[in-house]
Amino acid sequence: MIAAIRDPNPVIFFEHMWLYHGVREEVDNSPTAASLGKAAIRRAGRHVTVVSTGWMVHKALEAAETLAVEGIDVEVVDLVSLAPLDIDTIASSVRRTSRIVVAHEAWKVGGIGAEITAAITEACFFDLEAPPVRVGAPHHPLPMAKPLRDAFVPDVNDLLRAIRQAMAT
Repeated sequence: MIAAIRDPNPVIFFEHMWLYHGVREEVDNSPTAASLGKAAIRRAGRHVTVVSTGWMVHKALEAAETLAVEGIDVEVVDLVSLAPLDIDTIASSVRRTSRIVVAHEAWKVGGIGAEITAAITEACFFDLEAPPVRVGAPHHPLPMAKPLRDAFVPDVNDLLRAIRQAMAT
């Protein structure tokens, strides 16, 4: 939000309502705080890159902690902004880890994950040891009943399966 306020151009800012409940972080208000168009490495890792945004960043960090016990070192990249998209930071991470999982809550088909996967395949094809893996919602309308919504929206278990799939290849 700070980067959006400081940017001289018009900015559309989306807040995820689930971030209001239970997620607490220190806010970096320094002049060098996050900037639009620059992804942030939230957790360094060696084996697989997980790229996500919003609520899914926290789920990716949770999955990374779980997998650390198994010896899988996950790097978590927070997109920060979708446009402009920081492919350079993502590609740099993928070149180090040789694997990528893209996780978001939007539809898996036609979402930002598909665009990131295409861009990384173009930029890092010969660096990849496994095909990119996408985690996203099924291509159906979002149910409003909480139990159905919880089953619909990707969660930590979906991320764990996807990361293990990327590592198994």
